[in-house]
Amino acid sequence: MKTFETLLNESRPTRISELFSELDKHKSFNLIDFHGTFDGMVALFRYKDGNAYELKIKPAEKSSEFKQTKGK
Repeated sequence: MKTFETLLNESRPTRISELFSELDKHKSFNLIDFHGTFDGMVALFRYKDGNAYELKIKPAEKSSEFKQTKGK
């Protein structure tokens, strides 16, 4: 497991939709649908294995899974 040496103090505007757009350009992914959530965005992609996957992306400052990266 990777340990974090630097705390993330992120509070800049995000470009989450651009992340999904870049994934959609990759030949292994096909964007099915996406929409905003209260803390980020969620999308459905079909991967080259034929399965559809839900991807959720939110800014690091909203992280609940990586609390050790926060520094205020």
